[in-house]
Amino acid sequence: MEPKANDNQQIDIPSEYRENVEFTENKRCTDKIDLNSASADDLTNIIHIDEEKALEVIENRPYIVVESIALVRGIYGEKLNDIRRQGLACVERD
Repeated sequence: MEPKANDNQQIDIPSEYRENVEFTENKRCTDKIDLNSASADDLTNIIHIDEEKALEVIENRPYIVVESIALVRGIYGEKLNDIRRQGLACVERD
């Protein structure tokens, strides 16, 4: 049986990879649309998000993960899958 990771467990990442991991984590929304900070106009570039839904996205902030957009009326199932596949929506984390 494999040991399970816990919240306090540290993972040693070799130094040659550390820079890339930090860059990726800190810049995950580069060239994407951050659900937590984008304007209503920008949000309409995400598939299935019209002006009305964009305002609802803004009202439901903050988001922890892209899948949280399912809180918006009408965004679930295949529409949520389409948003994931499009790859434009993201959630920036500090």
